[in-house]
Amino acid sequence: MRMPLLPRRRRIGIVRLCISRLLIPAISFTCVLIVYAASGGGDGGGALPPVRQYDTFEEAARAIAADGRVVATTVVNDAFVPLTFNWLCNTKDMGVHESVVLVATDREAFAKLRRHWPRVASVLLDLGDDMRRTHLFGDVGYEKLMIKRTEFINAALQADDARVLLFETDALWLRNPIAELARGSNAYDILVALNRPNGEIAGNFLYFRPTPKTKLFWAEKTRLMTSQLAGFVGKRSDDRTPENDQKYVTKLLAARYADVLVAVWPLERVQTGRWYTRQTVRAKPTLPDVINNNFVRGIAAKETRAKRWRHWFLRDDGVTCDGAQVERILTLGPRADEPPDEPPWP
Repeated sequence: MRMPLLPRRRRIGIVRLCISRLLIPAISFTCVLIVYAASGGGDGGGALPPVRQYDTFEEAARAIAADGRVVATTVVNDAFVPLTFNWLCNTKDMGVHESVVLVATDREAFAKLRRHWPRVASVLLDLGDDMRRTHLFGDVGYEKLMIKRTEFINAALQADDARVLLFETDALWLRNPIAELARGSNAYDILVALNRPNGEIAGNFLYFRPTPKTKLFWAEKTRLMTSQLAGFVGKRSDDRTPENDQKYVTKLLAARYADVLVAVWPLERVQTGRWYTRQTVRAKPTLPDVINNNFVRGIAAKETRAKRWRHWFLRDDGVTCDGAQVERILTLGPRADEPPDEPPWP
C-alpha cells in the first residue's frame, strides 16, 4: 500500500537546525540548514529487497553502514513488544525498516520479533528474565537497559564507523527522518532533540555521525554510565536512581566535552509527549515529524494514550496492522481522531 503524499508545503522545505546559548549557555552556537523532500511512504512500487538477519548488533550495524545507510536502533524487551509492533505498523511503508536494528533484551521479545517481523533486522542481547517486564523511567532496571544500549552504540561508533540514530518505538512517526539524515549535513557531530526549551536533551531521539569528536564523546558517556553499576549491587530493579541517560548527555554537552559540534531538531518537529497535553512549542499550527510518547509513566499509560488518540495501528490480535488507520493518520495528521473531551488548543 502506497501512502498518499502530504501537501506540497510539507513535501518540500528548508529546516534550520540550531542550538543556541539561550538553550545551553556552555554549548557553542551551531546552525545547520537541511533541504529535504519528505517521504510519501511506500517502497516505490517494486519488490521489497531481501532482509538478512544477523547474530549481533555489531554485525548488523556493519552491514547497514556498508550499504551507505543510517543505522536506526532501539532496545526492546517483552513488555515493550506491543508498542514496537505498533511503531512497525506506523512506519511499514515509509522506507524505514531496511535501516532498523531492533535489539531484544530477552528471548521472548526476540522470538516475537523474528516470527512476526522477519523482514526487520533483530538481534538478541539476552539480559535475563528480569529484563522482560516493565521498567519505569528512573528505576534501576530501566537504567541498566540504558547502560547496555550505550555500550552497544559505543561499539558500533568506535569499530564500524556507523552513522547511528537512537530512537524509541513508543513514538508516532509522521515522516521518515532517516532519509533526511542520510542526505544530511557534515556541519555537526551530533544531532539532538530536546525535552524542554531550557536545553534538556531527549534520550529518545539522538543521531551521531562517527567523527573523532563523537567517538570521544560517546566513549566518555559510556564510561560514566557503566560507573553506576557498582552502586546497583544489591538493589532491586524497581528501586529508584537519581541518574538517567539523558542527564549524562546534557551534562557532557554543557561541558563541551570533546568540543563536539551539536545541532538540534526544532521542538515543533520532534515533539515530546507534551504534545498530547498542549504543553508544547507551537503545537497547534505545526505538523511534527515525530511525536514521542513520553512524559507519561509506564507502558500501560503509553498504550492507553496512543489508543485514545487512535495512534494505535494494531488490530485486536496484537499482530496485524490496521493499514487504513495508518493511512488516515499519515494523510490527515495526528489530530484526525482527537478525543472529543480534550481541552482546547492554546
